[in-house]
Amino acid sequence: MGNRIENSRVEVDMVKNYGTIEYERCESGEMVMVTTRWGVKTETPAIEGDYPTGFSHIWRSGPELSKPEPVDLARFAAELIKRFPLPEGQSIELDPGNGQALVMIDSAHLASILENLLNNSVQSQVQKGVDVPIRIALAGDRSWVRLAVHDSGTGLDRYQLAHAFDPFFSAKPDGSGLGLSLARTLARNAGGDLELQGHGNQGCSAILVLPAGRPS
Repeated sequence: MGNRIENSRVEVDMVKNYGTIEYERCESGEMVMVTTRWGVKTETPAIEGDYPTGFSHIWRSGPELSKPEPVDLARFAAELIKRFPLPEGQSIELDPGNGQALVMIDSAHLASILENLLNNSVQSQVQKGVDVPIRIALAGDRSWVRLAVHDSGTGLDRYQLAHAFDPFFSAKPDGSGLGLSLARTLARNAGGDLELQGHGNQGCSAILVLPAGRPS
């Protein structure tokens, strides 16, 4: 794929047991993902959405390096939606819920999680050829805040749901299989969690739960 002129390495706790990922830029300008897994190195073109968006914020990935702070999740999601690149025909709607949306998390990690979930939903709907708005719904109480991303895309079967968070597993033919694994790792580092709910061929819901924050 040509001589390499730039290299950036991604290695987080979730990945260490499986391998490492490096992104290298060729002289042509193309970004290449180099995955070393159990001593075997493979090279693939970097997928749009994985670099730089999906990995732009994970350099501080361990819980000891994260910087949790109170974040207004409704406002944060609204701002992210404004700048999120959408293909023609795709849209995102936000339901802020009951207003209990203050969470404790590293804001850079939160951006990576939400960007990954929205990328997955958009790609799934484009693949299916539907233009139903993707819906983000918030709900919370004094202890926890729940953010759900609902889409009407291709959905996931039982096998895909069971392995969706496995490193290097992807339901997409050109996926890296790392986005959801990293997103869940970041959510759990913040004391929360991330899960998926399948709706057959009617789409999928990603459920992010985070500890409620208090005003600083």
